[in-house]
Order: sequence, then C-alpha cells, then structure tokens
Amino acid sequence: MVTKRTYAENLEKTEARVRTIKKTGNKTPAAKKLSLPLWPEAVRGVPNAILRSALFGVSNIRKTYKKRTVIGCVEGYEIRFLGISFNQTDLDVWEMLLHLARLQPLGTEVEFTAHSLLQKLERGTSGKEHENLKEGVVTENGK
Repeated sequence: MVTKRTYAENLEKTEARVRTIKKTGNKTPAAKKLSLPLWPEAVRGVPNAILRSALFGVSNIRKTYKKRTVIGCVEGYEIRFLGISFNQTDLDVWEMLLHLARLQPLGTEVEFTAHSLLQKLERGTSGKEHENLKEGVVTENGK
C-alpha cells in the first residue's frame, strides 16, 4: 500500500538523509545506496510531480523570471523558478540525463560527452548542434 506523506514528512526524511550522508561521507554499503527506479531502455522516466508541474512549458517563447517565482505546486511540493524558463527541448535533455543516471547510485557522477548525448538524443553532432544543445534550441528537423 502506498501512502502519501505530507510536505513536512518529506522534508524531514530528506534532511535526515542529508545528515546521514554528511556524517558518513556517503560511505554506506552499496546495497543501502539510493538509486533511481529502473526502467527499460526504450522508456524515459520522469517524476510525476515534475510532469504535472509547469516546469517544462510547451511554448517556444522563453520567459525570464527575475525572482524565485512559484510556477507550480503539486502533491505538497512547491516549485520556484529563477532564470530563463524550460521548454520541451529541455525536457528531452533532462529525461536523457535521468536515463543515463538510473543505473548508478544517487550522488555518483554521471560522465558523458556532449557528442554522445546528442547521439543518444538522435540529433546531429555538428558544431551547430553542439551550440543548440548548450542553448536549448530545437533544430530544423524538430529533434
């Protein structure tokens, strides 16, 4: 049975985990290390609260938030944003980064090159594509 925790309960659990990591230097046995849930290669996993929030918009026009602005509140989590808003291209990249990280314990560095990331995203690998990746621009073919 799955139970919903309140924001305060989630916060306390997270803070307790941070205290443990600080005390032990994250030197817990591998079996006890936290990791993302596993999903098949053809699937991309994203937390439901993120997908239901306004974090990744559908517009090509990017808003700039000059203050930490509340852009969503889902299941007890409040999302505040500062800077240039995200769009669906950013979501594609984030999904791939989560996909690459899912096989390693949380807190482990995930190393990759921009070239390999572009290949995994099924995009071109030219200099222009590298710049588009840095800027979050959708290319002509829509990928």
